[in-house]
Amino acid sequence: MKIFKPVRSDKLVKEGLGKIKAKFKDVNSIGPAWITTFQDTVDVEEKELIKRDAYERINTFIDKLGIEEYK
Repeated sequence: MKIFKPVRSDKLVKEGLGKIKAKFKDVNSIGPAWITTFQDTVDVEEKELIKRDAYERINTFIDKLGIEEYK
């Protein structure tokens, strides 16, 4: 987290993180789905757990930085 604080006001960093935030709007958005695809998970229950975990981690991180969704 500390590594991003000095650059969080950088326009390109904010835009990039804002675009990531947009892909993780909710647990069923494309961002969490990409994570399960990347991990090549077959088990449905495991996919749901991975999606939820990815959603929560990304949103916690980006929210702590105070980044808004890119529009």
